[in-house]
Amino acid sequence: MKGLRSQFMPTAVRIALVLVAIAAVVVPSQAATVVYNGGFAIGIQNLNVLGVDYNVDFIDAPYNTLYGADLPVFFGNQPGASAAADAIMNALNAEQNVPEIHGFQNEVLWVAYNVSGTNFLATQVGHDLSAAPWQRFGDFLGDRDTDWVPWYFAHFTQAQVPEPASLSLVAVGLLALGFAARKRNR
Repeated sequence: MKGLRSQFMPTAVRIALVLVAIAAVVVPSQAATVVYNGGFAIGIQNLNVLGVDYNVDFIDAPYNTLYGADLPVFFGNQPGASAAADAIMNALNAEQNVPEIHGFQNEVLWVAYNVSGTNFLATQVGHDLSAAPWQRFGDFLGDRDTDWVPWYFAHFTQAQVPEPASLSLVAVGLLALGFAARKRNR
């Protein structure tokens, strides 16, 4: 039996090392993609903010209508909201042409991060002229029940990241090891 183990172990170790190497491969996040409808940008898919991928929709609605009893993703996290606004700005500015979200003279997207009484607090990204690049603006304090046309909220939902196939490979490898050991023991 000892001789059988010494013959089997080097193969098992090699297979295990290969499986560990495959499992260690991290699936890179997909590139951020600006989504358009009728020539206007309506959101961004797979926007990476601080290592997490989000799908972002640009929504024209009052804060209370949009969030209701829910909280924005970056609620209580002003640095996270700021990083999200930077990521939006970078994704929009990476497009070949400056994206418009509604065609008005000035366009602003808010990343809400707090409330104070009847107001919300948000960090902003926007541009003033149709050909001007998107840029960061100062924070904004606005009434939660007002529809601030033409300014929109950037509404974040965590993107579904496909599970890497590496876990399946590890399971298949372990099954193969089990079968190999079983055959050798016969």
